[in-house]
Amino acid sequence: MNKSFVYIPLIIGVLFLSIPNISDAAQFKAGEQVTIAQGEAPSGDVYVAGGSVTVSAPIDGDLHAAGGSVIIPESVSADLSLGGGNLMVVGDVGDDLRVAGGSVVVSGKVGGDLVGVAGQLQLTGPGVSGDVIWAGGVLTIDAPVQGNVRVVGGELHINAPIQGTVEFKGDELSLGSGAILGKTLTYAASEEAEMAVGAQVRGAISYEPHTPYNTDEMKNQARHAVAALASVTLLLTFLAQLAGAMALGLYFHKYAHMLTQRITEKALSEFGRGAAVALALPLIGLVLVVSGIGLFLGTLALLGFAAVLISGYLFAPVLLGSLLYRWFLKDKTYTVSWKTILLGVLVYTLLGLIPLIGWLLKTILVLMVIGALVKIKWGVAQQWR
Repeated sequence: MNKSFVYIPLIIGVLFLSIPNISDAAQFKAGEQVTIAQGEAPSGDVYVAGGSVTVSAPIDGDLHAAGGSVIIPESVSADLSLGGGNLMVVGDVGDDLRVAGGSVVVSGKVGGDLVGVAGQLQLTGPGVSGDVIWAGGVLTIDAPVQGNVRVVGGELHINAPIQGTVEFKGDELSLGSGAILGKTLTYAASEEAEMAVGAQVRGAISYEPHTPYNTDEMKNQARHAVAALASVTLLLTFLAQLAGAMALGLYFHKYAHMLTQRITEKALSEFGRGAAVALALPLIGLVLVVSGIGLFLGTLALLGFAAVLISGYLFAPVLLGSLLYRWFLKDKTYTVSWKTILLGVLVYTLLGLIPLIGWLLKTILVLMVIGALVKIKWGVAQQWR
């Protein structure tokens, strides 16, 4: 059976569920350490990204978070999407839970489905009301699952009731004394499942032996690993760029609107200027540094190039969202708001999935933004003289 469906919700679901259909009360936070304290009690959807993320207040809506370490000790009334290194979900989740990370612990109740890609996932507590769809290294289920369990990974350990069917493909399957499988068990592993005294399978059992060192099997495992890594990277990239674009676009709202207006009026000239800057600035910097003529000026040129490149990368979705929003609404003016920025980041991320054409369009957008940024900054510098 083809297990590639495991990754589809992580790549597409997180993105499309984030489309501009959320309330005006949506909150966005980013930083090295991001904390939403108990007293804040935000309403609406929440988007956070940072090195360390802790959400200690109940969330009345969706929560999307990414970071090196993410801890969710309180409840989320709707969907919860997480990406990062170490993830811990202690509070209850009203609907679906989607996770992509290194080590994941889920001890709260999940009202919908649990979909995940992780090195390790430990499921404890009240359990999952829907299905469990997972790919990774080691999955330990110590909590009831009312739906089906579908797993691709190294090891699957079950020590709790599973009402639906169980499908597994990996190296090792074990059923503890608390495992009660209400329907069929279908699995492919290097050896037959270890079943402790008290373990029950009330449906039929289908076992298919396979060798982990089989060439085709290794290719399959590699494809699953690449898909898992791609989904994690895509999720983190989306959330990080969303946080950065929101911070720049909303904090420098007037500046972002000026930039958008300039590009729409003189798109070709701004593209040409941006391409010239992108080619000349790093070249001049390298020549000055290598030749020793101007080490300080060369370093300054290279740092300036890095700054305009990052700014272009973050402002490009702001521009794209404004253009698309105006086109959809058939409006005569250009708007820069959280809705247009969210739309822009979503489409900009999806463009990255299209080879050649998508990358070309993203490059054109970034170069146009760089051209407009340089022009505006040059105008400001001339006013200072």
